[in-house]
Amino acid sequence: MRDVSVIGEGTRIRGRITGATDLEILGSVEGEVSLDGNCTVGEKALVAASISGRTIVVRGAVKGDITAEESLTLEEGARVVGDLRAPRLSIAEGALVRGLVEAGDVTASARSSAKAKSVVEKAATSVKPAVAAAICVV
Repeated sequence: MRDVSVIGEGTRIRGRITGATDLEILGSVEGEVSLDGNCTVGEKALVAASISGRTIVVRGAVKGDITAEESLTLEEGARVVGDLRAPRLSIAEGALVRGLVEAGDVTASARSSAKAKSVVEKAATSVKPAVAAAICVV
C-alpha cells in the first residue's frame, strides 16, 4: 500500500509540489504538481497548475497541462483547460476539455516535436532575417 498525501478541502497551496507518494487534491493548488506517484483531483478541487504523474484522475477543475506516464482519466464533471498527454486516456461523458489531446506514446511525440522545432530553428538561422521571421510565423 502506497502513502497518500492529501490537500484537504478548504486548503490553498501556491508553489511547486513534488514527491514520490500519491497525492489527493481536495482543495486549491496554484503552481506546479510533479509526482512519481498517482494524483487524484477531487470534484470540488480547483487546480491552476500543470500536473504530471504516473496515473492521474480528474473529477474537479484543472487549468494547466496534464501529463500522465501510464493513464489519465477525466470523470464526469471534470473540467480541464489545457493540453492532455498520456499513453491511455479516458474521457467520460459530461467531462469538458479545452486543449490539445494526445494519446499513445507520449515520449515519441515529444521527441518528434523537439526535432521539428530544431529543424525550424536551424532553417531560421541560415536564412536572411526577413525570411526567418516568416518561417517562424508559419
